[in-house]
Amino acid sequence: MPLKRKLVKELEGLSKKFLDSDKRKVLLVSLKGDKTEWFRWVSQMKGILKNIDKTEAVKFSGLLLLLEQSPDSQFYAAISLQK
Repeated sequence: MPLKRKLVKELEGLSKKFLDSDKRKVLLVSLKGDKTEWFRWVSQMKGILKNIDKTEAVKFSGLLLLLEQSPDSQFYAAISLQK
């Protein structure tokens, strides 16, 4: 259980980097330049996601699908800005 809590904290911190508009701008600007910040963020996300088991991965995917269907959510708004 402590491992899951640690992963959740890490995922929360990394997610906030994308959901916070100022921090998201830094990540997106990185895509137009040297991409270092973007690759670092993606690498950290991949590290977290590969350490969750299949059940947790299914739950996470389901959550993302639910958020995708809710245009009022902050997550949906953040993703929509990228399109």
